[in-house]
Amino acid sequence: MPFTDTIAQMWRNCDVCIRLIAINVAVFAIIMVAQLGASLCNSAVVSMALPWIECPAGWLTLLSRPWTLLTYMFVHVDIFHLIFNMLWLYMFGSVFMLTGMARQLITLYLGGGFAGALFFLSRSSFYWITWGSHAWLVGSSASVMAIITATAILHPNYRWNMILIGEVALKWVAVVIIALTLIGSGSFAAHAGGAIAGVMFAVMLKRGTDLSIPFEKIFKAFRNTIPTENHSSGSRSRYNTNTSTYREAELDEILDKVRRSGYSSLSASEKKRLIELSRPDTDLKK
Repeated sequence: MPFTDTIAQMWRNCDVCIRLIAINVAVFAIIMVAQLGASLCNSAVVSMALPWIECPAGWLTLLSRPWTLLTYMFVHVDIFHLIFNMLWLYMFGSVFMLTGMARQLITLYLGGGFAGALFFLSRSSFYWITWGSHAWLVGSSASVMAIITATAILHPNYRWNMILIGEVALKWVAVVIIALTLIGSGSFAAHAGGAIAGVMFAVMLKRGTDLSIPFEKIFKAFRNTIPTENHSSGSRSRYNTNTSTYREAELDEILDKVRRSGYSSLSASEKKRLIELSRPDTDLKK
């Protein structure tokens, strides 16, 4: 099997948390390799390029590179920053996906990132004279904060078995992470913006309003750009089309039960089925 086909198959088989982590790690690896090559060549090309993918502190600079509102949330230049963000993303994202859908997690990630950037820019407006053009926002911290706060609201009593501590409710782990992040970070405004976005998303979802629905068509269009194997001409695509509506209806039925009675009310088979249906590109199993 060609290498590109192998990568495509691995991409299809992993869930949305792993996909987000893979993108972040890949961008970090590219930056590190580029920095190594530049240092060997005594070149400053990487340092000159980074401001074009990092979010600037000034509105005027942002107008010349608006795409940085998106790119910055996938850029890490410090290994520990990457490790901790990806750790929290995996832990809380996996719990969120017990009852959530891929589009909801992606909406949280992007929405938290955008909110964090806007809060950062608003706060930076008051410090522009001091910071000048040397202040930049990088990393997925705001996006991860949105996922942490939303998951803590939706699954507050989900329990983790922590080493040396024992079982701890997810809400207390979230409180500690949020407190340490907000107190010990220089990007307080960005993290606060992400946390607020997560709270808003979760509260509105519990009230019956899913903010991710308007973006569903965008996510589907993006997912359709991923190459897929088609060994049986149109029969496979017709099968997926005929069963997609049933799959979504089955998922909605289980999620409605969770909203009414809580996750603990699901049977073992329903919990297993929920995980299967929440995974992207999962075929229907009758």
